[in-house]
Amino acid sequence: MVSNWSGNLDFCTAENSFLIPVRPVPVESDNPDFKELTDLVWADPDVGKAAATIRQIFEDRSIAAQKAAHCMGVTNAKFQFPFYDLALKELARKFNG
Repeated sequence: MVSNWSGNLDFCTAENSFLIPVRPVPVESDNPDFKELTDLVWADPDVGKAAATIRQIFEDRSIAAQKAAHCMGVTNAKFQFPFYDLALKELARKFNG
C-alpha cells in the first residue's frame, strides 16, 4: 500500500500495489532547506481510502497475495542482474558523457 504519487509510481502499479489517492497540498515550512524553493507541494493521502484498503486486505488476503505474486514476477524480470547491470552502465555513460 503506497501513495499514488512521485517515485513510488516508478515501480508500483495498480496490478502490484494498493495505490492510495492523494491530494497535493502546499509545503509550508520555516526550514532553511526549503527557503529558496517555491511552489512546493506534498502528497496528502486519502486516509479513508487507506483505512478501507487495510480492511479489504484483512478481509481477503488473497487480493494481497495476487498483487505480491505479480510484483515478484515483474521485479524479478526487471531487476535481474544482467538488466540492472546494463541500466547502471547506461546511467553512468549519461553522467560521464
